[in-house]
Amino acid sequence: MPLICEFLGLKIYMYFHDHNPPHFHVRGSNISALVDFSGRVIAGDLPGELSAKVTAWTKLRKKELEGNWNRAQKGEGLVKIDR
Repeated sequence: MPLICEFLGLKIYMYFHDHNPPHFHVRGSNISALVDFSGRVIAGDLPGELSAKVTAWTKLRKKELEGNWNRAQKGEGLVKIDR
C-alpha cells in the first residue's frame, strides 16, 4: 500500500486495485479510517478536528487523488501529494 502523503501526524495511503467507491486510507496513532474523495469518512473514525482538516485537504487535492486512484486501478506507480 503506497504512502502518498503525510501531514498532521497522519499517513495517507492507497491500495492497488482497491474496491469502489474511490477512497484513501488514513492511518495515525490510534486512527484508522477510509475517506472518500468528498472527504466523508466511509469506514473507521477520525476525531472531529482531524476529520475537518482531512476533509479540507481532500477538497484541495481531489484531482490528484483521482489521478492516483486511476493509476492504482491500473497497477501503475502513484504520485506523492503535497500536504
